[in-house]
Formats: sequence, structure tokens, C-alpha cells
Amino acid sequence: MKRTFVFIMMVLVVSMMVACSKNNRTVIDTSVNSSEDEKDLSRQRKDQGQFQTKPVMEAVSQEKVAEAIEKTDNLLINEDYRFFVPEKCDSVFTFDRYYNWTEDGSKYLGDFVSAVKEVFPDNKYDEKNLLFVGERFFNTLNNNTESQNKLPAYSDYKNEVDSGSENVKYFIYQDTSADNPVFIESTGYLGSNLFRFNRAKLLSLKNSLTGEEMPSFLEVYSPNMYSDYVESFRPDSEESFKLMDSEMKICDAVKFFEDYLNNLSFLASEYVKTKVVRVDLYKFTYDPKEYENRLSDEKYETYFYLMNYSFEYKGLLFSYAEIADGGRFTKSYGQPVNAIGAMVRTDEVEFVYEMQHCIWAKDVEEYDKIVSVEDAIKECSEELTPNVKYSVLDIGLFYQQDEMSFADKEKPETGYHYVYPIWRFTLFNQNDERYYRVFFDALTGDFLAIQGM
Repeated sequence: MKRTFVFIMMVLVVSMMVACSKNNRTVIDTSVNSSEDEKDLSRQRKDQGQFQTKPVMEAVSQEKVAEAIEKTDNLLINEDYRFFVPEKCDSVFTFDRYYNWTEDGSKYLGDFVSAVKEVFPDNKYDEKNLLFVGERFFNTLNNNTESQNKLPAYSDYKNEVDSGSENVKYFIYQDTSADNPVFIESTGYLGSNLFRFNRAKLLSLKNSLTGEEMPSFLEVYSPNMYSDYVESFRPDSEESFKLMDSEMKICDAVKFFEDYLNNLSFLASEYVKTKVVRVDLYKFTYDPKEYENRLSDEKYETYFYLMNYSFEYKGLLFSYAEIADGGRFTKSYGQPVNAIGAMVRTDEVEFVYEMQHCIWAKDVEEYDKIVSVEDAIKECSEELTPNVKYSVLDIGLFYQQDEMSFADKEKPETGYHYVYPIWRFTLFNQNDERYYRVFFDALTGDFLAIQGM
């Protein structure tokens, strides 16, 4: 339990990523600009004269991709390669992306309760299931072994929370005793860095077969933890598999997943959209021979879809961490989006781990021209080992987030990411059987990094 919550705060403090206005809508704040003395001069865009930049939609044209790759001696197009570019995007932006930390729990308690009721409309809300994490947790529970399995309940500290004297970092609502257990947690600005929920329906089914008890905390119990990875698919795949209730095509599940999250009232945004980038197929299998205290002697199995997703900002996708075959890069360049969700039934989203629908941007700069994909391909080839063939799995124009910086190092709430457009290549080298990613600044063409797994 202690390790779980330490990890949560590492996410909050080290990986604070986003926030939005009090009405939970996307905000672009161009009126708040740092003085020239305060700006990091290394961020000033270099002269774009090295390459002939083109209007964004012209620069991302796929027409000359094959020709550009054929001109290299070390790149080959994979037959299933993907091209991640915006459908329509006249401009790209650079900006500082802040996390707007709130310290007064009473300011967002009502919004959180409304979100609980919206996500779990069939579960009767009960205030006794409302918990919180704040100063009391860190000063008492994290240093008291007898209290590590209990979070403070809102009902026990209602006056302190409502008055703002209890420094609430985020709220949790959990009911593990119900026939349909539920879990949801969020920081004040819903849909920012910390937003997770779990219906635990597959876990409940598993326990009904095996005789195991529901865990005391449902935050990280994604169904893939107790299931087997089968295969990865593109989001537009028409392959179909049997979920807990009925069969469903992968593409239909993706549409349902995206539509559900994008249309939650507290996440809805004109500029920010959840976008699934890969679907991992998992299989849960119950074999009664493996459990001594089982409640059923009948074998059972079901498939489910694990959604790997990122989000688009004004049409351009944020760079994400995962790759195909259920793998991940061992080192991350910058701060990529790393978010998963699951569908175990055809009619609802079972699990969501991280949701980043809110943007608080400062020092915004707009650009209507970028380095073309042809020039990016040429530069990628020159950065790689010559005469070694790399298979191109995907090419994309993305937003990249640098590691966290702080406007005031003494105040974690001032953390922000610098965001800018990049060209990103995902490659596979059959000689060493390793995956690689290569990154270039899309505004200048400057080489940024090669990342391997």
C-alpha cells in the first residue's frame, strides 16, 4: 500500500503534466508571457534556413515518402508502416505547458462528486466512500506502519477539507463491498495528470471463480495484470473477438472508447481529443486446477482490448511511449504520454489509467511552416549506421514534451513542460532485432535523439 501511494506522488510531483481552467475546458493563455530575461535562451527557435520549410499540410504530404526512403541506403518501408500526421492543421505551436495545482480541496469537491456520478451512474453515491490524499496522508499515514492501509475519509475531516485548512491533493472514491465495485481518483482539475477509474468487472468475475478477495485498493488493478498478452493491432483493424458479453470488432471498440472519453462532460474540449494509437489483445483464462479455494470447476476464458492512447491538441498528436508487440522503450526521450485503458465489455470502458484532456499553455508561439517529411527522412538516414537496413514502422509529426522544469524550484506546483513539434521515426533493425526511435525538431530539422529498446 505504501509503495502504491509513493508512486502516485511521484507521478504528481515529478510528472505533473496538465491542467485547465476552473470550468475544465482547454485554455490557451497568450497574455501571460515571461520577460526576455526570464526566458531560456536555448529555446529560441534557430534559423530555419537549413531546410526549405513548407506550409504544414504540404510538408506532411505522404506522396513523396516512398520516393524519399528509396533514395536512402539504410531505410526500408515496412509493409504495415503507419504515417501519423494531422488530417487538417494549418499551424503548429510551441508553448510552456503548466500544471495548475490547487491546494484548496473545497474548491473542486463538487466537481469530483459530479464526475463520480457521471462515470458510475448505476452506483448509488455514498459519502462514506469518499477519501482524500493530502498533508494528513504524507505527515501521518506515510510514516505510520499501522495506518498505511487506511486513507483519511472526507466524512472524518469534513470541516477541515471544506474550509481549506486540510491541504487536499486529490480525492478518491472507492466502493469494494458492492456487487459492482468502483474506483475513481482525480486531482482538482478533472482530466489533468491524475485521473483514473476502474469498474473492476473482470476482476469481480475472476474472484467469483477463484474464491479470491477483492483487493483493498483498486487503483492499479488493470485486467492485463492477471491476463495473457496475445497480439497487437492497429486501431482500424476489423478483427473481432469475444469479450465478456459478446463479440466486437477492434475498430468499433476503439470508436466507443474514444467517443466515451471525449464526451464526458468534464473532459469535453474543442481542441483536445483522446486518440487510440494501438490495441493490445489480451486473454483471461480460468483453469480450476490452478486454484485450491476455487468456487467453480468450470473452465472460463474471455478476450479484452487494452487501449494504448495519447491525445491530439488542435489536430496534432502528442508523442507516446509504447510500440508494437506489447513492448515499451526502456528509456523515454522527453516526457511522452503513457496512458492505457481497457474494454472488457462492448458497452462500457472498464479501466482508465491517466487522462490528460486539459492544456494550460503560456508563451505560445505559432508557426505555419515546418521541415518537410522528405527532409526529415533524409536526415534520419544520415543519423543512422550506413549500410544497415532499418525497417520503417512509422513516421509521424507529433508534439514533444521536454522533461519537467520549474518556474520556482521551491514550488512543485510551478512545474511545466516545454512543448514543440517534432518528426519521429520508429524503426526496427533486423540485425540486432531491436526497435529504435529517432527524433528531429520539426521547425529547424535539428537532430534531437536516437532512442533504443
